[in-house]
Amino acid sequence: MTGADPASKPFALTLGVIVLAFGGAIAGLFLVDYVGRPTLALTTFVTIFVIDLLVGILGFYASTSVVAQKARSRLVPMFWILLRSGVCLNRGFQKPSIC
Repeated sequence: MTGADPASKPFALTLGVIVLAFGGAIAGLFLVDYVGRPTLALTTFVTIFVIDLLVGILGFYASTSVVAQKARSRLVPMFWILLRSGVCLNRGFQKPSIC
């Protein structure tokens, strides 16, 4: 995904995000045993908050700056990796969730 323009190749970008999110889910299966569920969830929530904040701030500059557009397109896959590896891990069929 190096050098991917956010406006061109949307299918490749989406496919890349899905593959990375799947990798995050697999990594999360091992991380939950290593660091524990509460630690993993807290770390994931804090990191997702920071990424959301950065994407929101970069959204103001996206129409004028190509660098901001590329930075935003790099942060979105990181968001999905973290979401799948920490927050949506092992939710199972207990209750409905956003995952």
